[in-house]
Amino acid sequence: MLKKSLTLFVLVLFTSSLVFAQAAKQVVDKAPKPVMESLSMDKSLPGSNPVLPHSVTAVLIGKMWNAYSTQGSYTNQIFTDPFSGLIAVVHRVDRTGAGSGRIVYQGSDDGGQNWTPQIGPMNLAPWNAGRHPNIVLSNPTKSTTPGEQVPVASWAELSSSWYWYQFARDQAFGAGTFTQYIDSTYYPGDEMFVNSQGHVFATIENIDPVVYGNDTVFYHLFVSTDQGSTWTKYPLAKYGDVDNYNGMKGFINKNGVGYIVFEAQQPGSGFYSFAYKKTTNDGATWDANWTWVNPFTLAPLAGNVHALNYEVDAIVDGAGNLHFAGTFVDTVSGANTGIYHIWGQGNTWQAEKVASVYRTSMSLPGGLSTLNEVEFATNWDGTIGILKW
Repeated sequence: MLKKSLTLFVLVLFTSSLVFAQAAKQVVDKAPKPVMESLSMDKSLPGSNPVLPHSVTAVLIGKMWNAYSTQGSYTNQIFTDPFSGLIAVVHRVDRTGAGSGRIVYQGSDDGGQNWTPQIGPMNLAPWNAGRHPNIVLSNPTKSTTPGEQVPVASWAELSSSWYWYQFARDQAFGAGTFTQYIDSTYYPGDEMFVNSQGHVFATIENIDPVVYGNDTVFYHLFVSTDQGSTWTKYPLAKYGDVDNYNGMKGFINKNGVGYIVFEAQQPGSGFYSFAYKKTTNDGATWDANWTWVNPFTLAPLAGNVHALNYEVDAIVDGAGNLHFAGTFVDTVSGANTGIYHIWGQGNTWQAEKVASVYRTSMSLPGGLSTLNEVEFATNWDGTIGILKW
């Protein structure tokens, strides 16, 4: 049972560690201009799709006005409760809705074979221009009965530009009785996550940074300890922590050990790697400072890849090790570009190449890009990882 439901995947049995170090080069810009996928690259890597050992069944869940919100690989639009198996999906309303920005959710209690009609809209009136929604299921009692979990969603509301950020929770799954909270001057948020008590966490980037004493904060951590009814925000990242950045990922395991991972440039480094803040008490407190990890001298990355692209994800296993996956680019020949997996904690790290996959940036209508969209998930015990791209 997974916290994120994925498609193309590889199973990874978790172990631990080796060595960590320092090196490297520069990566793509944070907001690259869309470019068409390289047909010459495709032709240089011939081959057909392999026959998989397991069949795949496609089920239509619902429809929406357009697919723009699905292009945000930093969101989790699907979530599975590990105790009941209940699955929730959040998206923009179908064409029965008056406008494309009303946010709705749907659920399945039979492994995704059948789905409820869309439930919502979840938006607080008069806002109806939701974009890039996230969803989690809060289950503090660890109930095994589907439907006793509370869906909590969040998204950015588009006005003349990004401005409002909204949270909404349903009173019970399928009730359609929403409690909303809205805050201002935030970009679309990164993935939401929950702890073992059903508390909900969200890392969200400020449009207008906020000054706290001597610190100028540009990322907040939002926390709800009552299943999304009320929210408290805490400073998470400030000027001087990084030179540039792409986004954050958060995850807490069943033992209360978790990480918030920041794909960014360490000050003065000139290249992208990742940093983390750790919790060992179920998210009650987090490290005050970021700990940086540089994977570029770990075998098999050393000398073979030179840049980290912006298609990444991270999880934590049952032993408390951080697992990071992303598209690393060979800027010299392209031959070693692929999906790499880095794992460990403290000063002990190791790495492996999972697949030879060229980084993807294909232009779409509206100036959007589709990416490799690397996603990582684990079972509740943290003993099996599933990696999708």
